[in-house]
Amino acid sequence: MYAIGIDTDMRKVVYTKKVGDTLQDIMADLTEANYCRVDIMTRTEKTPNGTSTVVEVLHLVITFKGKAANDKHIEFYNNDIRPLPGGQKALADKWQEIVSSAIKRGHK
Repeated sequence: MYAIGIDTDMRKVVYTKKVGDTLQDIMADLTEANYCRVDIMTRTEKTPNGTSTVVEVLHLVITFKGKAANDKHIEFYNNDIRPLPGGQKALADKWQEIVSSAIKRGHK
């Protein structure tokens, strides 16, 4: 289970993910952000009819000016936690647009 939100005035993205008893929090300051993208990690599996592509992980990645090592990876889907990605790609794309728009507003 996860939650994501944005404060457009303060230009911050907040993300919380809970898996079992573990809680992960991420805060991204968009005033220092350079770019936002959706990153999909896949693998190919052999099937009786040929091959099939399986989505392993789906992240929203926020990159920062001159700080590649500090990119924020916000997980929208993980095959180890939930076996079927139902709508997470569309949701990640929507958030990519929201975050990219906030980053562009700050570059004016």
